[in-house]
Amino acid sequence: MPDFIPSRDADFDAWLTNLVDYVAVKTGGSSPAWPYVPDTAVSGLENAKDDWWASYSFTLHPHTPGHTVAKNEARARAEKAARLFVRQFLRFDPVTNADRVNMGIPVRDAIPTPVDPPTVQPAITVAYPGGPHLLRVTIAPLTGSDPFDGRSDYGHAIHFGVMPQGGATVEQAAGRRHYLMREPASGAELAHLRFTRRKRDFVEFDGDEAGMRAFFCARYENQKGDHGPWGPVASAVIP
Repeated sequence: MPDFIPSRDADFDAWLTNLVDYVAVKTGGSSPAWPYVPDTAVSGLENAKDDWWASYSFTLHPHTPGHTVAKNEARARAEKAARLFVRQFLRFDPVTNADRVNMGIPVRDAIPTPVDPPTVQPAITVAYPGGPHLLRVTIAPLTGSDPFDGRSDYGHAIHFGVMPQGGATVEQAAGRRHYLMREPASGAELAHLRFTRRKRDFVEFDGDEAGMRAFFCARYENQKGDHGPWGPVASAVIP
């Protein structure tokens, strides 16, 4: 099943705004249609949208690579909040399939099909597409891994880190959570970048990170949020 969250940022912004507005109508008023949804959960979803817009709006005009990184990180946070809200509050009655269509989320299957956790390891190849501060990552199943299952291995979470020459100082690592003091042994040591179904993605870095080494690692996730094993760590020098 295709991912219900749009991949293009403009489409994602429209989808998230519609979701938040629809939930606000159904949970508002003196006699809400969905009274079981806590106000704190609704506020959390609204805050995720505001956090996303605050970073995304900067990229609608000429902007710095730092704005792009901030936007990508805000999108990852907003996607995580939206997926959690859908799983917790929108997959059962009194939410109807008509509501789900209006919100742009999957309709409930009367006979759910079990989906196992992913078992495939993704391999990352890093390349230089041209231009400063930009790398291209390509993701494919690791050669020799288990057979690919489009249901279990339907998307992948990309994690990354940046290591200055000789490793980041304690102060640098504290100031930028994706800075590394040493080379990572696995993806568990890297900061989350984004969840995507694209097999090829571009990562833009800040200008002051040119010459540093970027590390990437990924693991597949199914629609329930179950993740598989980490793939190998890949790296390249930031141009």
